[in-house]
Amino acid sequence: MAEAFEPYYLNGDKTYPMIQNTGGIYNDGATGLFLDLSTLTVEDVFEDGLQTKVKIVDVKSAQTYTESWIHVRYSVDGKAWALGQDGRWREIPSNTEDPAALTVYFIRQAMTDDSTRDRLSGEIDQIMETKKDNPGKTAPDDAIPLMDVQAPPAQNGVKEKGSVQKGNDDADQVTVTITEAPKVEITSTPPPQVDIT
Repeated sequence: MAEAFEPYYLNGDKTYPMIQNTGGIYNDGATGLFLDLSTLTVEDVFEDGLQTKVKIVDVKSAQTYTESWIHVRYSVDGKAWALGQDGRWREIPSNTEDPAALTVYFIRQAMTDDSTRDRLSGEIDQIMETKKDNPGKTAPDDAIPLMDVQAPPAQNGVKEKGSVQKGNDDADQVTVTITEAPKVEITSTPPPQVDIT
């Protein structure tokens, strides 16, 4: 994560990390989206990463909750994708507190536990046995990429301070004097939101 964050676990149980607070600013600590890391399973293996699934528990109150699954792919280069309800893979922003990014973070953390790693290594070996020589790539071919939020390079038509003259066949010559270059300040860029349901 780019900034330090303090993980929160349902009832202090480290197998249930919170990925989204749904209780608002007065959250009672018992509502939100939680992962059930005990359900973590490897679904596919690629030459440069894995596809896993894990159960999500949406706790609405002490007596009400729903369960669903999130499927994520993540590669050794740090990129990750989540499968949306529409069946399309979407790239996940890295180093954010986006629920899908937190899902990948907590899955990677869980895989450092010896017993989890041993169990998942067995699943990986079984999948690799069936795939043999064709593991493929982690990045889905039809994945929806993150939007490029970097500033575009300077255009050739942008001039520095000074005078510019341009002739026009239908009119007299026009002279434009640029007295100051425009200044643009980007104060914040919200991270893209990924639908993980």
